Amino acid sequence: DRGLCGGYNHNVIKASEQFIKEKQGEYENILLSVVGKKVRDYYRRQAREFSAEFLNPGTITFPYAEDGFCDELSTDTPAPGGGSVAALNSAMSGALVSMVANLTNGKKGYENVWEEAKALAEEGQKIKERSFAAIDADTQAFYELLDAMRLPKKTDKEIAYRNEALQEATKKAILVPLETLEIASEGVLLAEKIGKIGNFNALSDACVSAINANAAAKAAYLNIKTNMSSIEDEAWIKDIMDKADKLAKNTNELAHAIEADIIERI
Repeated sequence: DRGLCGGYNHNVIKASEQFIKEKQGEYENILLSVVGKKVRDYYRRQAREFSAEFLNPGTITFPYAEDGFCDELSTDTPAPGGGSVAALNSAMSGALVSMVANLTNGKKGYENVWEEAKALAEEGQKIKERSFAAIDADTQAFYELLDAMRLPKKTDKEIAYRNEALQEATKKAILVPLETLEIASEGVLLAEKIGKIGNFNALSDACVSAINANAAAKAAYLNIKTNMSSIEDEAWIKDIMDKADKLAKNTNELAHAIEADIIERI
């Protein structure tokens, strides 16, 4: 499931390491069959021998409103977390834009906006799919950061290498929610557009789309902000925070304006 991959991989690696440790004395050689790039790359770094590897077992559909994601979210595993939830909110914002647009396109009384509604439905789907990708990307970025934290730090060379790896991994852990913030800022613009032309009976859903986009933006911003304290490059910090501040502010202002407008009209 989307958003669960990082935690699942982490637990698989942990269990397999325990198995190898327990069985080393019983077998002359232990070969691994690995599924997925994350596990493959981890054991490559450990110089483990593979009997087989499967990197593309098929597309998995993400049940975004089902129990699995929230069940995993509620456990003591640190990922998925707030970053993935930010992207989930963005996905729901885009999906709601598509829903309202589809309830408008082809409906009597809205003939003059059918084409615009159709285009907005397609754009909403793009927001949804990009957000789905960000759910996994956020979880993956966290576990890559965890890998960097686990690097050895006994010698000066190891310390320097670990610090460089931590900086790069932390930057990635910031850039993923920045992308979510960018997606959310695009999503709230779509919510505004469909809120102006959409089926009157679904205007509240357009409003909820804007609210979800804003929630996504706020959550993504927090994930950007919380990781910045670990970055040493001041120029990079300023560049990213300038972008994040502007996107979060604009998204928040527009979302509140959409909410006020639609509440007034319904």
